[in-house]
Amino acid sequence: MTGQRTISGWRVWTVLTIGIGISAWTSDGPGDVHGVEEHLGAHLPPTLSMTDEHDRPVTITQVSRDGKPILLVPAYYRCPQLCGLVLEATLHAAQAIDWVPGRDYHLLTVSFDSEDRPAQALQKQASVLAGAAGDPRFSEQTWPFLTCDASTSEALLGALGEHVQRQEDGTLAHPAIAVVLTPDGAISRYLYGITMRPLDLKLALAEASAGRSGQSLDRVLLYCYRYDPATRRYGLFITRFLQLGGLIIALGGGLGIALLVRRVRVQVQP
Repeated sequence: MTGQRTISGWRVWTVLTIGIGISAWTSDGPGDVHGVEEHLGAHLPPTLSMTDEHDRPVTITQVSRDGKPILLVPAYYRCPQLCGLVLEATLHAAQAIDWVPGRDYHLLTVSFDSEDRPAQALQKQASVLAGAAGDPRFSEQTWPFLTCDASTSEALLGALGEHVQRQEDGTLAHPAIAVVLTPDGAISRYLYGITMRPLDLKLALAEASAGRSGQSLDRVLLYCYRYDPATRRYGLFITRFLQLGGLIIALGGGLGIALLVRRVRVQVQP
């Protein structure tokens, strides 16, 4: 029992430490996020040249040429804690929705540390995919882990508005974010923190895809929910919800009246 209490204590201490760090890195204001200057609507440079975990060249244009939205997770592969938590949260949220990477959207992780190499990308990829517990939707093909040189990293971070600071011990201080891009590489939404709600991910992807790859129910959800910059989450838009509810009631009432009139007509016919 003493050993279990000690382990639990360390877990609590770790979570509190990371939480304090994230709180210090992000503010409460919707347009004032320390470490991130949101560039909504801006396009990533199409010539960004990266390398996958098998040392093959990749560009954003190659990823986005089939008209699907992109979930981009900026990270670095030697990160001691934060990046692992963001990647784990991304995996859990992606597993909880019915959108399939590779089929409905593209999922990729890019290291902003130019010192990362394909071998480290491959190692981190294997570690993250091991947490998928055999889920066939997540594989090397559907979730590539990319690296880039210093100039590309600088261009990527500049386009995203993400500020990264190298510390004296060589680690990188950075915000915990994932970024949703439109099919043509424009920044559509930022998702913050070491937890990711499946609803936020699904609606952000539906929003980014402009309904092209979303299912009809996703479009209804997107109509009833809107993004709240203050909480950085999607919340129920009461006015639209009531409008939709009123429309459903009106259609149901109209259908009921039509059926009733038709029934009366049948009964009065000789």
